[in-house]
Amino acid sequence: NVLGFVKDPTFGTTKASIYTQYLLNGNSVDFGSAPVLDSVVLTIRVGGFFGDTTTALPIRVYELDQKLYSDSTYRVNSTLAHKSDNLTYDPNYSVKPSPTTRVLIDTNSYDAHLRIRLSDEFGYHFLQNSQSMVNDQVFAEFFKGLYITSDELSPNETGSLLYVNLTSSISGISIYYKKNGINKRYGLLTKSTAVRFNNFEHDYTAGQSPMNDDFVSEVINGIPVN
Repeated sequence: NVLGFVKDPTFGTTKASIYTQYLLNGNSVDFGSAPVLDSVVLTIRVGGFFGDTTTALPIRVYELDQKLYSDSTYRVNSTLAHKSDNLTYDPNYSVKPSPTTRVLIDTNSYDAHLRIRLSDEFGYHFLQNSQSMVNDQVFAEFFKGLYITSDELSPNETGSLLYVNLTSSISGISIYYKKNGINKRYGLLTKSTAVRFNNFEHDYTAGQSPMNDDFVSEVINGIPVN
């Protein structure tokens, strides 16, 4: 999949967003009688990029209101309804991606990925509803997935598009919590069976390419163009 926002002086702007399911890592999840949330983190494996990763990329995350279906057809201009609240812990979250830099966590080194902390309220949404996490079928009705997108860039930034692997073992939603005072982690995954698709939005009028709306209109109407 692809995620990000890029400005090109010739071809205008492109925004790449992702709609994706997350499924259980095993059935019948048990968080205990009174779990205490530490944090919930969205991780996204990054394998490459197009554009300028030295400029900050503002990322927004929303919970889906519409379920994804494996027997439906989704196109690059398809959209799904989502809740209005941005889930990032920092509502103005942005990141300068490092697609070629490994990430050090404690003493362990991992392939390049984004680590986006999400709101505590979103984390408790799972800890307090383990009865909806008995299997993937029930869970997909309870939690329909995420819409992951990027905001507009500041005027002087060109942005980047990130090539991401949602089915990587590094990617997922990690819920860090305490069960009877013991630190625990539970991961939600985008398995190969999970439904996901990209949405692309292009604004060619923001660039200098001759292939803009005026050019196309002139060609259609037989007006010669120099």
